Amino acid sequence: GHYLYHKLKLLTQYWIEDLEKTGVTCRLAGLVWVQGESDSKTSWAAYSYFDNLSSLVESLRIDMHRPFLPVVAVRVHPRGAGYQYGWWVRAAMRNLATADPWVDSVGISDLELRSDHVHLTADSMVRAGIRAADSFLALGCLDTIEEAPACWGDFDGDDEISVTDLLQLLDGWGPCGP
Repeated sequence: GHYLYHKLKLLTQYWIEDLEKTGVTCRLAGLVWVQGESDSKTSWAAYSYFDNLSSLVESLRIDMHRPFLPVVAVRVHPRGAGYQYGWWVRAAMRNLATADPWVDSVGISDLELRSDHVHLTADSMVRAGIRAADSFLALGCLDTIEEAPACWGDFDGDDEISVTDLLQLLDGWGPCGP
């Protein structure tokens, strides 16, 4: 965990510095956290999840100089054999959202999983991302939240969120992002 955290911190700082060298004013707006499947397999990991996630959020806020860094935790819901502690991991995410006004969590238990009964289908990934983005915006992470459209993510205007919306968004980005 410490190695991965250190790598996350260094890469984030590098990307911010790299963008600023090109003249882009950059500010870390927040974190969308989609993790917990592995922790759902064992009691010791699940029971430690609240403390571990709290520590991660606190450390990021300190290291990124953002004391109120907004965080959205997507409550993963693996339904495959061996993930019997998922309910505890999801509870930890909800509890952190209750304890910290700059943390929210979104559920995805209604979304379709791939045949492994652990990972989301492509369409479900889009839907989970939209839920996380809506939650992230509701935390007030961006200065122009009141200008957000009613249905974030419906890029093709068909009143539904689907993979075609993601494909349309990605097509507009080109090879190097927006």
